[in-house]
Amino acid sequence: MERYHIGIIEDQEHFVEYLEERLGKDDKIKLSKFDSAESFIENGNQEIFDLIYLDINLKEMNGIDLLKHLYSFNSEHKIAILTTISSDSVIFNALEFGAIGYLLKSEVSDLLDITYIFLNGGTVITPTIAFHVLRKFKKIPISGFERLSDREKQILEELTKGYTAEEVASHFKLSTHTVRTQIRSIYSKLNVNNRTMLMNKLNSYEGM
Repeated sequence: MERYHIGIIEDQEHFVEYLEERLGKDDKIKLSKFDSAESFIENGNQEIFDLIYLDINLKEMNGIDLLKHLYSFNSEHKIAILTTISSDSVIFNALEFGAIGYLLKSEVSDLLDITYIFLNGGTVITPTIAFHVLRKFKKIPISGFERLSDREKQILEELTKGYTAEEVASHFKLSTHTVRTQIRSIYSKLNVNNRTMLMNKLNSYEGM
């Protein structure tokens, strides 16, 4: 049976226990835990992970500094932030340096489902983080944004929240085929090829 290897970089023992309770019950998931960024660099960086959950508040090197360190070495680790911090500078630094998602601990109740979205190539940001992203790109002109239809803007907003095409279709009572066609149109108008490039483009516009 194929097993997914997931790393947890977190120094709060009670939250590690919570993650083990949520993820460890799945036989397809193998967990490796690190209580600091330094421990991961020393003991885990050479391992192959399908996904890593990273906290920002760590005792010495923080999560952003670890992301920058791995980014400088062209690391291929897929890292999702799981933290209590929701400041704009931290959010956009994390996305800039390669995070594939950003989750607030207080807003995560279906972590196993979210984990499989990441494992299947998707991205997720929890509602408060989506608000920060939306607030930023709504105030700053993005090349091609003015060409989007009202429906495409609605779909774009759902995509930034981490919803899949199937979930967007259900929300708007549309066929999945219709939504996928509109997503392709969004990508074309914003000159991106996939959701990761889309998030990176939204993140590339400075300030508010």
